[in-house]
Amino acid sequence: MLFVRLLALVVAVALAVPGLAPASPVTLRTAWLSEYEAFAAWYAHERKWDVENGVSLECDVFPTGKNLVDNMRRSGCVIGACGGAAAVFGILGGQVSVIGVAADETAANAVYVRPDSPLLKLKGENPGYPELYGGAAAMQGKTVLAPVGTSAHQLLYFWLERLGTSDAESIVIDTKPEEALKAFTGGMGDAVVLWAPDTYKADALGLRRLVSGRECGITQPILLVADRTFAEANPAQVEAFMKAYLRAVDAILAMPKDELVPLYRRFMETFSGQPVSEAVARGDLDTHRFLSADEQRKLFRSRAEGGLLHFWIEDVIRFHEATGALSRRQVRELERTPFVTSRFLEGAAAQ
Repeated sequence: MLFVRLLALVVAVALAVPGLAPASPVTLRTAWLSEYEAFAAWYAHERKWDVENGVSLECDVFPTGKNLVDNMRRSGCVIGACGGAAAVFGILGGQVSVIGVAADETAANAVYVRPDSPLLKLKGENPGYPELYGGAAAMQGKTVLAPVGTSAHQLLYFWLERLGTSDAESIVIDTKPEEALKAFTGGMGDAVVLWAPDTYKADALGLRRLVSGRECGITQPILLVADRTFAEANPAQVEAFMKAYLRAVDAILAMPKDELVPLYRRFMETFSGQPVSEAVARGDLDTHRFLSADEQRKLFRSRAEGGLLHFWIEDVIRFHEATGALSRRQVRELERTPFVTSRFLEGAAAQ
């Protein structure tokens, strides 16, 4: 009996001492797309950095950001990552809070045209965006293939706006990226909006990249989100996730490209079950970027302190309002909603 009591005391002390993981880590179900941002979560679990912090990550894979947000709670996932275009609706419903920035994918989304497109001969119509290709008159009545309501569609919206035109002046056909590329190479449409890895396929097929978010002056982040109810009840577990994830981010950012490419290829094969070539792996690593904890904390600052994350998310909200996906009432509701929190970033840094 004395032994049992002593054993119980040892376990209790271990659980109470900061930095010591419990004997049985708590399982955290997390939600991802089979894309770059999941790399850090996979690597953290691979190196057992999650277990060191008292949690064990289980990763569920969803086909789209919208599907992920709609089904996170139903599937038991408490943390996830998706583009801002999808995250906004989870924020609006009070389901999720933004707790971090998983990656910057601004360069991974792009508008493509065929090599003989007249749009390639038009540049600088808007002096405020001198690197922008295309023209308002040239886009009148043109057909664009794009997945409506996504980050790719957001890019299309801002590109057309910068040119002085809009979706209403063109014909936008809602098409999934993999289907859009096939249709476009088959002769359908005047332009197509894609995201990785279909952008690399477009490059290989000889299509010309016309514009990305960089030329439009927008940033398109992948956001880390947490189930709001769970996070409020279990802050230590969310902080443990953040600490493991950010440790993996630091390791990946410091890794030489020759080591990183084969590791990334192994991640894609084991995580998604779809092997990728060395060229695709390099493309993903070149057009996506993880952000360190220090970079993220700066982004989470208030507007007055120079934080940019609020503005990036507000760009998404404005896009959804312009396309009719959000009503003015819903926009006002979002304006009153505290949708980002640096609490867990700060908590992870303090451990």
